[in-house]
Amino acid sequence: MKFKPIAYGATALAVFAMSCATVTPSYADDMPQTAPSDDAIVAEQQETNQGPDANVCSEFVEHPQLLASDTQPDGTPIQPQAAENATPVVLVHGWVSYFKHDDDHDGYFSKYVDRTANDRGGVLLADADVASSMIGIAQQVPGAQVYAFDYSEVGAHWVTDPYIGPNLAKGVECLAEAYGNKVVLVGHSMGGLTIREALSHETSDGTPVSDLVSHVLTIGTPHTGSIYAEIAATTVGGAASSDIAALRLPAKLVWDALGICNSLYEADVDCTPIPALNAFRGEGGQALRTGSKEIRELPPMPASVNYTAVSGDIQLGGISLFGKTSDPVVSLGDMLVDQKSATFAADSQVDNVCRYGVISK
Repeated sequence: MKFKPIAYGATALAVFAMSCATVTPSYADDMPQTAPSDDAIVAEQQETNQGPDANVCSEFVEHPQLLASDTQPDGTPIQPQAAENATPVVLVHGWVSYFKHDDDHDGYFSKYVDRTANDRGGVLLADADVASSMIGIAQQVPGAQVYAFDYSEVGAHWVTDPYIGPNLAKGVECLAEAYGNKVVLVGHSMGGLTIREALSHETSDGTPVSDLVSHVLTIGTPHTGSIYAEIAATTVGGAASSDIAALRLPAKLVWDALGICNSLYEADVDCTPIPALNAFRGEGGQALRTGSKEIRELPPMPASVNYTAVSGDIQLGGISLFGKTSDPVVSLGDMLVDQKSATFAADSQVDNVCRYGVISK
């Protein structure tokens, strides 16, 4: 793969120059040469240095718009970043999620993010501090060009589906070629596993895709699987085949109903208002269980990539009395992924802990 490709403007000028050379009369050599004007030089430099079209890789990744409802911390509008020599940053959503970025802010990466209330009660108590979504914050980073990879049409499938991991690999190749810089990947939940699958592929010229990526950030990704998905599948599936008729019949009805819901989900029909229930019996939902064959066979994060993992941990129990606080009783992870799974084999990690207990007043 060629890094730092010739800029489109320079290529066009070169082709134009060669075309003109073929029709220049012989006496042109004797004509006096006129220096180009300053305006012409500036125009040529702007054309040469403008960088790639933001939608150059739209076959694989989407380029979110700048929103007036996303602002910088001081409330001023987000300014567009120059594409020249920029670093592409790709956000990859999770299982049964989707990419959407508009003023409704109902997509996961488009939800408002409170960047100040980590230890002050969360977003409900600090709405005045919220000025932007995660996409908006990324769009403010100097030198970044933000993209999103959307695989929602096959969201119930596993990451090896050609339209998930392999397609993300093509998007990384396209962006690295277009910008001449390595790509940064951010994955939420199964999006992190999608990234691992993508980085195990090669480009069209045989270059490892991992060579085109500098950093990976995963957020609540079940790198060793989700124990809660495993418990749910074991509980319902096991009861459906139980020797106890009183358990077997209702559990089998639930298990079969979930299978029907998944078939409807694949046909873009909602069986229930909860996407996770609709896709629970699907390929992806079953593969996300701790210890699943699919998780075991998924390639690890390449050692050449700088990998940071973000985890959440809800801790219950404990009593705070007279300035002394006891240890929490239960650690629940983020209710879907436990902390160990979310940070497995990471080069560095960020742990966000929420504690709930009894506090004296």
